[in-house]
Amino acid sequence: MAVWSWVQEVFRVKYSVSLFLVDEAAVMVKGFMAWVWVAYEPFSKRTLSFRLSWTRNGIQAGMFLRTLVEAYGKHPVWNNVECVERNYKHVLLIQS
Repeated sequence: MAVWSWVQEVFRVKYSVSLFLVDEAAVMVKGFMAWVWVAYEPFSKRTLSFRLSWTRNGIQAGMFLRTLVEAYGKHPVWNNVECVERNYKHVLLIQS
């Protein structure tokens, strides 16, 4: 319950957003493969949203992006490919 309260409090605050950096990572949850989707705003250096799903497909990606647009409006979306092309440093937030 404490984590739920913290998440609700953190994501209730709206931040100024200029673009979304979006990435996903595979994680093991109780022996099953799951995917963590994360959206980050690089200028304010804030995590905007995260989502856990059991599959990695276009439907899950679309649902995640829709929640971002509903919360923050339409903005450019960058993923790891765009960051590499622009020579941005790829930072691992969680190391397995």
